[in-house]
Amino acid sequence: SETRRGDLEKQMAERHNLYGEWERRVAQRMDDLQALISRKDAELERKDVELQANREMLDRLNLASQELEQWLQGSEAKCEALRVEATQAAARASSEAEELLLASEERHAARIAQLEARLAQQDELVASSAEVCGRSAELE
Repeated sequence: SETRRGDLEKQMAERHNLYGEWERRVAQRMDDLQALISRKDAELERKDVELQANREMLDRLNLASQELEQWLQGSEAKCEALRVEATQAAARASSEAEELLLASEERHAARIAQLEARLAQQDELVASSAEVCGRSAELE
């Protein structure tokens, strides 16, 4: 029975040692897991900071995009207004040019009529002079 008791004590000591080794391993594993959790938490926190920075950058880009779109719309409206203004100015210039051309043609026509009238007068004078000269020659 003492042998048996010695065997039982020996088994209990071995189990106690195994239990102690198991407890040490479990504690080490828990420490390893806690370290891993801490690293993952730090990594997650860093990712959250990066995500927040990316969201802020996206917000700034969206705002800049909206401002650019508004500027483009304003520019398009300005360009359209300038196009309309240029078209109207061209139409006015064309109309003024037509009026000036018409006035110039009327002035030229009036001048030509004056010159033709003077020419007719000179023709009459020449004819009168010829007639006077002819009579004068007849009288001599």
